[in-house]
Amino acid sequence: MGVIVDKVSRFDALTAYEMQKAHNNTYADADENTKAWIHRLAEYYFRNTPTEVKQAFYNTMEKTGINPFPNGFANSLQQLSIERDFATFGDDDIFGDTLESAIATLKKILEVTANPRLSPDEWSQYAEILRKEEVFYGEMLAALGGHA
Repeated sequence: MGVIVDKVSRFDALTAYEMQKAHNNTYADADENTKAWIHRLAEYYFRNTPTEVKQAFYNTMEKTGINPFPNGFANSLQQLSIERDFATFGDDDIFGDTLESAIATLKKILEVTANPRLSPDEWSQYAEILRKEEVFYGEMLAALGGHA
């Protein structure tokens, strides 16, 4: 016979999980493990970029409080990286090694967020995340002088 979990305990556990998930979708409220994960992803995606691009990314997270890598959602940056990886048979470095190439990629990310390839059901589910992405990458682009 399985373990019986009372409805209150199950509700409390689900509520706690949903709260943690919501907090981890923002940078400002994320736990330390989530922040460490965000920084590892950032170091991967910005591995060849100039220091000013990496700094703009970190500053934008602090300024906006937005987690650019929300749980459970392949964001526009990740989608573009995967597309490049497939198109080039392994090169997923979408930002390149110059300020100009990073600015061009940020503009492409903003284009993708403005024109997402989502079904109506997906749109309703991810509209808020896309809005936050647009704010985040628009702020980062502006910080780099590429306008937003």
